[in-house]
Amino acid sequence: MTSFLRSFGAGHLALFICIAYSLLCILGDQKIIPESYFSDKNNFFNQYFVKWAWGWTMCVTAPFILMSGCILWKEYPLLIVRDFLRIIVGILVWFLWVSIFNYIEEMTGNCSTSGYSKKWTCIKAGHVWDGYDISGHSFLLIYSALFIHEELQAYWIVCDLSNNSSWLQSVSSKAKQLFGINNLANETMKSLTNLLARLQPVLFVSALVALCIEVLWLFMMVWTALYFHTTDHKIVGAFIALLNWFVTYRLWYQSPLSPGLPGRLTCT
Repeated sequence: MTSFLRSFGAGHLALFICIAYSLLCILGDQKIIPESYFSDKNNFFNQYFVKWAWGWTMCVTAPFILMSGCILWKEYPLLIVRDFLRIIVGILVWFLWVSIFNYIEEMTGNCSTSGYSKKWTCIKAGHVWDGYDISGHSFLLIYSALFIHEELQAYWIVCDLSNNSSWLQSVSSKAKQLFGINNLANETMKSLTNLLARLQPVLFVSALVALCIEVLWLFMMVWTALYFHTTDHKIVGAFIALLNWFVTYRLWYQSPLSPGLPGRLTCT
């Protein structure tokens, strides 16, 4: 199980989501899946988890990111700040796209009853606003799951510190120069492993909780695909989530002038 988790990267997860979510959306449009507890938008998981998906994601990943950063880069505070920037980028991505989705729905819609030109006044009066409603749940669940999965890769790197000389080798000379790392001596390595010994139980629990939330997002993604929105609304939301993950973790974070990849410090 452990070897599977280590080898199943975010790229594999993204491919799985692309295939599975598309098929589930098509299946949901056929209306052959019977109603269930999860088809009620007021179910417990939807009300208290999915609607607050990004908040939950931050609650479980931010402590893990900062803790793993403190273990890996305890001698270099600027690198801990660099890890923290990925949290800021994630928040900006979430805020930007949710705002865009709301704007598109507002600009393309009309109230079911005349006399209301704004979405919030229409809904407040108990009416329905009919606009192009890109699935925010699709976007949030998929982007959050990929965000957590990427960040948890640092766990394996941290756990391998005591016997992983390749971690030292992966810090390129260009990276050392860029971030002012002049020496990663045996004393530094010993200090890191001592800190890891003290924090590993807490780090493990933090990673486990984050993994459970990731699984919950994938589980709720199934019911979103089967019961809510139309296929085009869901596919657009999913595509935007996958695109943002790809642009950040697969393109931008590979470059020196970026928040970098979790647990890694390489510059090409």
